[in-house]
Amino acid sequence: MNKKFLSVLLLPLLLLAGEAYSGEDFDSIRSKGGLRVAVYKDFPPYSYSDKGRIVGIDVDIAKAIASELEIDALIWSVGADENMEDDLRNFVWKGHYLGGGTADFMMHVPFDKEFAEENDKVIIFSPYATESVVVLRDAGRAENETVMQTFLKGKVGVELDTMPDFYLTSSSRGMFRNSVKHFMTVEEAVAAFLKGDVQSVVAPKAQIESALGADRSSYTFSALSVSGRVRSDWKLAIAIKEGRDELIAAVKAAFGNLQRSGKVEEIYAKYNISYESP
Repeated sequence: MNKKFLSVLLLPLLLLAGEAYSGEDFDSIRSKGGLRVAVYKDFPPYSYSDKGRIVGIDVDIAKAIASELEIDALIWSVGADENMEDDLRNFVWKGHYLGGGTADFMMHVPFDKEFAEENDKVIIFSPYATESVVVLRDAGRAENETVMQTFLKGKVGVELDTMPDFYLTSSSRGMFRNSVKHFMTVEEAVAAFLKGDVQSVVAPKAQIESALGADRSSYTFSALSVSGRVRSDWKLAIAIKEGRDELIAAVKAAFGNLQRSGKVEEIYAKYNISYESP
């Protein structure tokens, strides 16, 4: 049997037995002070700055994985490029042309077979949650109107250049195009909704929940019905550069421990965000 493949099989057992794994990958990681983990900046509730500290769901999961491996987590807050393929190239397998190096792993990567095949320079694994795009409306309006009626009767807030933006401005032959109102962030869209400037918001549920805060009793989340190749839900996962077999196996084993212990759900609850299992 190939020795590298054998080491991948045995590594989870070594970790579960409580032995510190030592290999070329881990020697390099320890020499630089810990696992460098890429998370998106200004992206609540997943990763954002709070009183000078980078916090959030993705940050806490990354730190919990590092803790399982008895290594420090060095959180690297990065800005999103035009698409996910660019982000994986810039932050995981190659590095940005302006410099900055790469991460040992990246959080918040879509777990999808076709996407993984198109991005074969990274390994995408360990899905930790499902994210869903929903429609935020007042509970009273939701009882008396369909989602389509709400879109046609009033303004719908969306973050600029996102899936909800592209879908609502192009679907149904542009039927909702004049209803769409653009914002730079989901937080701005929800703030406008609370002031009555828009009658609905379409965005990922976790981001809406984060922007609303704890009191959500007056509001309803409705499913967004989409067609064609557009996806309204997807799994969130971890990405590591292809070929880093030692690290991949170790992170898989560490995450498996977190998943079995209920730690992931606990982290979502800490931020008052609904958890959807992958």
